[in-house]
Amino acid sequence: MDFGLLIKSATRLEQRIDSALRRECGIRRLCRRPGEEISQRQLADDLTLTSSGTTRLIDRIDKALRADIR
Repeated sequence: MDFGLLIKSATRLEQRIDSALRRECGIRRLCRRPGEEISQRQLADDLTLTSSGTTRLIDRIDKALRADIR
């Protein structure tokens, strides 16, 4: 199996799960406990995303939060 195809499939699966979680539960929490801090690198590792994928995710969350505030 081509490794690139595996990564692409995993990324698509993560995107579908992310969409389903947002649709059913609202924006997901980034930390496990209230007040916990997590670095972007740790978050990327936990989500099995690249740094740029994590940045895009954080940007989408920020945009959604700002839209909810308005």
